[in-house]
Amino acid sequence: MTTERSTRTTAAERRSRTISVAVALALCALFGALALRLVRLQVTHADRWRSLAVRQQQPLRSVPAYRGDIRTADGAVLARSVRARSAFCEPRHMGRRIGGKRRPPTLEDLRERARQIATALRWPPEREHALFERLRNPARAAFCWIARRLDERAALRLERARIPGVGFKNEYRREYPSGRLAAQLIGFTRLDAHGEIHGATGVERAYDRLLAGVAGLRETVRDGRGDALLHEGHLISPPEDGATVVLTIDSYIQGVTEEAIARCAERWEPEGIAALVLRPADGRVLAMASWPGFDPADLRGLTPEQSRNRTIMDTFEPGSIMKPLVAAAALEAGAVHRHQMFSCPSPWRYRGRTIRDVHALGRLDLAGVLVHSSNVGMAQVGLALGPAGMIDLLRRAGFGRRTGVGLPLEEPGRITPPERWSYYSTTSVAMGYELAVTPLQIASAFAALAADGVRYRPQIVERVTDADGRTVQRFE
Repeated sequence: MTTERSTRTTAAERRSRTISVAVALALCALFGALALRLVRLQVTHADRWRSLAVRQQQPLRSVPAYRGDIRTADGAVLARSVRARSAFCEPRHMGRRIGGKRRPPTLEDLRERARQIATALRWPPEREHALFERLRNPARAAFCWIARRLDERAALRLERARIPGVGFKNEYRREYPSGRLAAQLIGFTRLDAHGEIHGATGVERAYDRLLAGVAGLRETVRDGRGDALLHEGHLISPPEDGATVVLTIDSYIQGVTEEAIARCAERWEPEGIAALVLRPADGRVLAMASWPGFDPADLRGLTPEQSRNRTIMDTFEPGSIMKPLVAAAALEAGAVHRHQMFSCPSPWRYRGRTIRDVHALGRLDLAGVLVHSSNVGMAQVGLALGPAGMIDLLRRAGFGRRTGVGLPLEEPGRITPPERWSYYSTTSVAMGYELAVTPLQIASAFAALAADGVRYRPQIVERVTDADGRTVQRFE
């Protein structure tokens, strides 16, 4: 019996030792795996996890750059940037405080916050409801824009409301100190999908890259869950302010031109008016005006007709204002001479085509043909110049192609291709028909008459300067 009891004891001891060894081995394996994991975390993949932690706790925030000014040649500021505060919120921090601790928000909490924000900003009910829908969206629990680039009074009202979870970010908005002056020329800006300012029309669009500058980057430090903004991190890269674009426009001449077309519009009630002042000696545009106009600071209700720069976008048949150009080209080519006489009956027939003046003008010299704007006389001048001479005139005048003034949406106009030219074309173009030109094209062509036949490319930008006022690009 003693031997049997001893045998049972030995078997129990062996089972106990086996279990102990198994447990020890399991613990060793567990701690080994844990040690291996720690080695991988702290040594092998240390850089990866450190980078992830930095991204979670120190996300990068864009620092907006100052969008450069647009100025006239005499120093008037047409467009500039001013600081403005944009309001945002963190909906997950908009719950009520209970016992010194803020609770996760309920739908009623969010509805109340939307009401408080709308009241401070004096929003109508539909905007309040739209804000509430954004606040309740789980995808926006961490961050939600309320309104970008508020005016200072609205921002101050919202700040004084002390609404939980609401914060502000400094940005820039566009300001137009000269009001409606040269509005179609300078254009306006729009916000892209990320709320950043970009030029939409005019100089704002043509020189958007130079005006915009380069945004900087700043670290923002949060806790591991991304809940609390602890403090601003250091500036990784400072923003580079945008350039200033100086136009050739003279603010006084521009103002006088706009006043003149406004009086014309009041008297004649046209659909639209375009006016230009061009300096023949170098092609500088001193005034570029269109009617109707608009206020670039208030785009509500803006129509395409108001924002249209008619000086480069509208095309028309020049009609009789083409005649001095044809006469000059014929004189230069030796096709006619100043004292040559032209018979100007009305009607006058040429190869089956009938051309008329208001009444018969008898015999006129070249000056008389221009003074009386005789279609019959100018058709004869055109025939003397010939198809090749007429086509050469259109080419040298710059018709049928863009002037290269550097503004968006410029129309090239239209001329009959040489391969489709006919005798009909020769007489038609001489009278200003069978072609379409923009106001800037015809002004540039006439400037060549005043500059001894030299046509300069129209110039709207004088120079570009950097944030320190140094000229980085000059246009000649």
